Amino acid sequence: MIKVFYTPAGLEDTTENLFKEALKHHNTVYPDYSGILYLTTSTVKLREAQRIFHGLVTKYCYTPPEMVTINQLSKRLYSLYGDRRMFKRSLIPVIIAVLSGKGLGFSTLVANLIGEVKAYYPDKGPAEVREIFSSIFEELNIPESVAGFVLECLDIFDRYQRFIEEKGIIDEDDVIKKSLNFVCPEPAMGLSGYSLLILDGFFDLSVSEMNLLKALIRGTEDVLISVPYRPVFSGLLDRYINFLRAEFPVEEVYLNENNEPSVTNGVSLPSAFSYHPFPDPESEVEGIARHIKYLYISGGIRELERVVVAFPDLNKYAPMLERVFMRYGIPYCISRSMPIGKMKPFLDLFCLLTSIGEDYTRLKFSRFLSSRYFSRMPDSLKRWIPMLSLKSGIISGKRSWLRLVSDGSETVDIKAIKKEGCNIERDLRWVFEKIRPLEELKQLATLNACADRLKTVLEDLGFPDTSAGVITDDMENALKEVLDYISFLGDVHPAEVTLSEFVEVLRYLLNSSFIDEERPGVRVMDFREVMGLHPEYLYLGGLTDDAVPGRQDIDHILPDSVKKRLGFLHLDRHIEIQRFIFDSIARSSRGLHLSYPEMDGEDVFLPSSFLYPGEAVREDIPGVFSKEEYIVSQGRGTFSRYIAEIEIDPSVSPYSSGGIIRVTDIDAFRACPRRFFIEKVLGLTPPSVKEYEIEAITIGNIAHRVMEKIILEPFKGLDYLLDRADEILDEVIKDSRIDGYWKDLVRDTFMEVLPEIYEKELEIRSGNYISTEVERPISGEPVKGIRLRGKIDRFDRIGDSIQIIDYKTGGAGLICSQVMKGNEDLQLFLYAAMMKCHGYKVDRVGIYSLKDINIKWCPSRMSGRGKGKNREDIDDYITASLGFLEDAVDGMRRGDFTAQPLNDYNCRNCHENPFCPYMQQRAVDKRWTDD
Repeated sequence: MIKVFYTPAGLEDTTENLFKEALKHHNTVYPDYSGILYLTTSTVKLREAQRIFHGLVTKYCYTPPEMVTINQLSKRLYSLYGDRRMFKRSLIPVIIAVLSGKGLGFSTLVANLIGEVKAYYPDKGPAEVREIFSSIFEELNIPESVAGFVLECLDIFDRYQRFIEEKGIIDEDDVIKKSLNFVCPEPAMGLSGYSLLILDGFFDLSVSEMNLLKALIRGTEDVLISVPYRPVFSGLLDRYINFLRAEFPVEEVYLNENNEPSVTNGVSLPSAFSYHPFPDPESEVEGIARHIKYLYISGGIRELERVVVAFPDLNKYAPMLERVFMRYGIPYCISRSMPIGKMKPFLDLFCLLTSIGEDYTRLKFSRFLSSRYFSRMPDSLKRWIPMLSLKSGIISGKRSWLRLVSDGSETVDIKAIKKEGCNIERDLRWVFEKIRPLEELKQLATLNACADRLKTVLEDLGFPDTSAGVITDDMENALKEVLDYISFLGDVHPAEVTLSEFVEVLRYLLNSSFIDEERPGVRVMDFREVMGLHPEYLYLGGLTDDAVPGRQDIDHILPDSVKKRLGFLHLDRHIEIQRFIFDSIARSSRGLHLSYPEMDGEDVFLPSSFLYPGEAVREDIPGVFSKEEYIVSQGRGTFSRYIAEIEIDPSVSPYSSGGIIRVTDIDAFRACPRRFFIEKVLGLTPPSVKEYEIEAITIGNIAHRVMEKIILEPFKGLDYLLDRADEILDEVIKDSRIDGYWKDLVRDTFMEVLPEIYEKELEIRSGNYISTEVERPISGEPVKGIRLRGKIDRFDRIGDSIQIIDYKTGGAGLICSQVMKGNEDLQLFLYAAMMKCHGYKVDRVGIYSLKDINIKWCPSRMSGRGKGKNREDIDDYITASLGFLEDAVDGMRRGDFTAQPLNDYNCRNCHENPFCPYMQQRAVDKRWTDD
């Protein structure tokens, strides 16, 4: 008896009814149901069927039916009766890449073509397939360039097929075909003993799959078949239905759904339905989480396992869903989560492998060194490498790393680390020794050798570390399986590869490996996997116009017209399948929640065409919060209420004792008292990634030392100065802890601008020039009770007076008129005041820009050259500066570090900006002004 049930998608308990029908015909004294073979479309549907059957059988102990998918059954049959070694479908592109010498991208396209050929032409060899293709190319008038490329791919197919036959191995596509030989009623010949066959949910099968089902049906006495059916999709279902009618005498039963909806756009949804637009994918997932939590709290649902969340692109939504559902405390199980190659532990593993090939570049190598997934990695590296990486800038090469951890650099003080008893140099040398076998793979080696050495290194480094619970046993087993497959490839094809080629193969295989987890909670899956399920509540998200109906992946080998003529899956059929799946799953649930994001970054989306008959309804569920939102709601006030000014007791102020104050500290305090206290008093600065550049302080030190020596030289001419400058640069730069590239750049830059410096010095030395002094330490008490100290870069004796010069590697931004208003730094004018205390007559001060080779003087004219009230005098600037000095020192001694910047422009790049009372008040004032 072969009975076919045509079931509409909206009909619940289809699988349960099949099992009930099966149990009626299964009369046995003992609870032994092993004579039943149940075949279905996916592992998700399989688990659902196991749950349903277990709920039907009331006996405490029973032998369950055999429940498998077609692929699982064919593999089991071949493993029992076949004589070759099976290998995974994911290995096919790797073998093709080795045989053809092409990349994995091209080889993957060829592998897909081979898979389709074997699925739809299982009885044809490469030569016969080539003839079929050639005749179709001629019939459709396909250009020679396209036809030639396809025929070249078929040649690779021929080489691949001969190769696996010579090596005695077989792929999964051939396993389905070969398993037909083991489906026979006689026990000695293969599969036997099944009294009942159940086929549940199939509707679009390849030729090889239908051949296997034909053999199974013929070898079984009773067969129950359910076909999801809708008359409007008859064109899609005819191939499978006609196959059953043509091959077997079948009894057909049409089951009807009550209150069948009307059909719109080829998709039948209830006549009145709504869908929910959200601003972006993250908001959409949050909206789904809120709705689930609302239903659970209100009692609408109690068994979370009966709730299904599905997306057309699960890979895009899975990371967001994991993050959001964790915040809302919703347990979940993703049917097919991201490939293990994209999980954090294995990303760190690839950082190790790729950094070796790239000569230990900073970001990748430091991520490996600080990874928590290598249990035997020294703790000192895990603790200090992130900080060293931030401050080191660009670094690569084993020597550079060892020099950094032994001597430090211009921005890294390694002494502080060594004081804590950490011997980072020793630990890093230990790591380099352990990974040396992988470094040796830069030379050619077989895949076996690569896999064996990687296993050894990972064992020495303690990867994967399963003790912390971050890496599961399934992940560890998946890695072992992939490495075993690589060794297997090395056995069947002992060609040598480079390290980068081995890493590419490893990455591809890990990205093709998935872990199916079974956990309690909301079930999350690809929307195609929902087919045949009947959840209590279905959340179908991501329904944008480009996702549903989504276009088939571009086939870079076969034109769509050829695929249609060959009977392969083509664009029209692909879209029709999506329509059928969407129609089926949208009508299969008691509760339905449809949604889509309006934007993702800069991409703007429209709703799927399947949603056009519905009504867009904005969803807002009050009173449902995530854990973070609930904690925030319990706070006592806004964050700004907890931002306060910094004021300390004058008795504990570091400046209350009347000690000597550095001149540079005066300017830093005046720039912003709050930032001065945080950075200078507390010594707190935010971490930042060092750019690949010389630190400003390093450039300044080099420039000062070079200028100090050059200007003391006698000016005998430019050629002489160039020769002496070359020697001086050698002497100054050799002790600098910067890369050779930067040393050469500094040298070349300085030598290039030296003629301009020479001309500027001639200008300075004109007139009554006598001599120059450099790096002059100075201290004094320009105001009673205020003692200052500093160091003058340079002062020149001009007649009976002096002029003070300060070198800057940037531009000279001194504006004399702003000095009187207190809007400029006081450094040069306080130096002038102290020099006057020592009996010097100061004529002017200036900033020498080494960037522009220009000097900005203040006063801009020499003393005594002006007339009347408009004559500029340095004393006026000194007097004004001393007044500002008193105000600043008074605030420092009183412990008043109120946020009051000298220039609002500096606030834009201040790390304290979000927590600054001054900026908070400015934001409030701006809102009032705007209102």
